[in-house]
Amino acid sequence: AMSAPPVLGSATARIVGRRRCSKRLAFYDLRELIDVSADVRAVLDSVARLHEEKFAETEERERPENDDAAANPECAVELVAKAHTVCFSDELALAVAQKTSLKLGNVVRVFGSWTISESHLGGRSVELNSVTSIEVLSRWQETNPGEFFQKLTVAGVEVKQIKNEGTRTKTKDKVTNEGTHSADSHDTQQNNLPCKFWINQGQCHKGSSCRFAHSAERGAEAKKWIGERRARRRAAQVEEMKRNDVIYNEGSDAHDTATGTGTHSLKTKSHRAAIFATWLVDTFGLETLRKGTGVLDVAGGRGDVSWELFAKLGVPCTLVEPRQRKLNKAQHRWMKRKLERGLENKDAGTDGPDRTKAGGTEQGMGTDKVTGTEDGTEPEAPDLTSQFLCPQIRAEFCGENFAQFKHCSVVVGMHPDQATEVIAEFALLHDKPFAIVPCCVFPTLFPDRRVWEAGENVPGLGGETEVETNGKEIAVAKLEQLVTYLAAKLTGQVACLDFEGANRVVFGGNRETTRRGDEILH
Repeated sequence: AMSAPPVLGSATARIVGRRRCSKRLAFYDLRELIDVSADVRAVLDSVARLHEEKFAETEERERPENDDAAANPECAVELVAKAHTVCFSDELALAVAQKTSLKLGNVVRVFGSWTISESHLGGRSVELNSVTSIEVLSRWQETNPGEFFQKLTVAGVEVKQIKNEGTRTKTKDKVTNEGTHSADSHDTQQNNLPCKFWINQGQCHKGSSCRFAHSAERGAEAKKWIGERRARRRAAQVEEMKRNDVIYNEGSDAHDTATGTGTHSLKTKSHRAAIFATWLVDTFGLETLRKGTGVLDVAGGRGDVSWELFAKLGVPCTLVEPRQRKLNKAQHRWMKRKLERGLENKDAGTDGPDRTKAGGTEQGMGTDKVTGTEDGTEPEAPDLTSQFLCPQIRAEFCGENFAQFKHCSVVVGMHPDQATEVIAEFALLHDKPFAIVPCCVFPTLFPDRRVWEAGENVPGLGGETEVETNGKEIAVAKLEQLVTYLAAKLTGQVACLDFEGANRVVFGGNRETTRRGDEILH
C-alpha cells in the first residue's frame, strides 16, 4: 500500500541488485545515492528516520558527515523497469537497456517518480516508478576490468555476515577476481557442496558470499564432481526407463525384462551415433535404407550418424548440415587403417569395395569428394579419404529445398534441435519413414506446440474407474512433452536407445518398410 504521494526528481546511484520477473518487468536495487534533488531527498530522509527508529534498540547507526540519508545501507531504492512506459517503449527497448545501461555496478543518473511504499509486513522502502530517463555515468566493466561486481561489497558499507547463531560480526573480506575466500569464510564452507561456477570457470561472481565451497584443488574437485553428477544422471535415467518398462535393443544385456534384473549399463554419448545407426539397420533393414538416394541425415552436426551408416555399414546417405563436417581422431584412424588395407589388397591384385554407387559423385548431391574445381582446373592432390564421406549439402533444411530430397529412403535426425519440426513436416509431406531423436525443446521458438495433459483417475460408480474431465492442452516445454507431441503428430512409435542422455527415438513409416517395432513409452 502506498503511504505517501509520489514526487518527481532525479539522483545518481549505483545499481547493486536485480530481479527479473519477465520480459516486461524487472526490479533493480540502487544504492550510494548522491546529487539527489530536494524533493527526492525528503523522501529518502523520511524512510531513513523510520529505519533508525526501528533498529535503534539493536544497533547504532552512524550518519555521514554530509547527512546524505542514501549512504545508509538500509536506505536502498528499488527501480521498477517496466515495458510499455516512457523510458521503455516495449520489450525490446527494455531488453536493450538491460544489456547496456542496467548492468550491475554501473553508476547511473535516473529521473522519475519517487514514492514510499509499505509492504504487507509493515516495512517501508523507496520505489522509483515511471522512469523517464536513465543516463550511464560510469560502467563497472570499464572502471574495473576483469572483475565481477559483488553485490555485498558496496563502497563505504561494511558487510555483515552471520557467523554463529545469535552473534553478528563485521567483516571486510576482499573478494578477488579468482573467487577465493578469506580464511574465516572458507571455514564455514568447507563442508558444503562445490560451487559449479568455481569448478567450471575458476571464478565465482558471488565471491565470499557464495554458500558453496571454492576448493583450492579445483582440478581434482572438478573431476570428482563431474563423475558424481554423471552417475546420478545415469542412475535417474535408468530408473525412469525401468518405470516405463522400456525394452532395450536385441542383444543388449542392460535390462532383462523377464526377471527385471540386469546391469542397466548405458553407453556414453560418444557411442550414440553408432548405436543409432545400428538401430536403423535393425529396424528398417538394409534393403529399405538403400532405396533411392539413401538415408537423409538432417542437422547431422559433425556427420557422425551418416559416417556410421555410409563408411561402416555401406548405406548411401546425404548429410544436410550448414556447417562443415568434422571427423574425430577415431574416425581418422579408422580411415587410415582402411586405406592401408586397400593398398595391400591392390598390391595383391584384389580391389576394395566400390563406394561410388553407395553415395559418391554419381548422385550429384554436393559431395565433399574432390573431382575438380568450378573453373575446370584440376585439384592439386586428390583426397583419398573422400571415398568414406557421403555427400553433404551445406544448407538449411527447409520447405524450399524439400523437393531436392524427395527420393530419399528414410529421413533421420539425431538431436536436430531447431530442425526437429522441419523433419516432421518433410516426413508428413512426402510420406517418408522417419526416425527422430529429439533433444532441445526451444519452447519460445515453437510456442504453438501443444500436448494434452489429462486429469487424474478417480473411482466411479459401481467400482469402475473414470477419468476426470479437467484435462487441458499445455505448451510443450519439456523433452518428455516434445516426444509425446512428435509421436502424436507423426502417428509414430517411441523406442529407447541404450545410451545416456536424450535417447528416445520417435520413428515410423509404412508397414511394409518397418520390420520391427519397439515398446512404446507413454
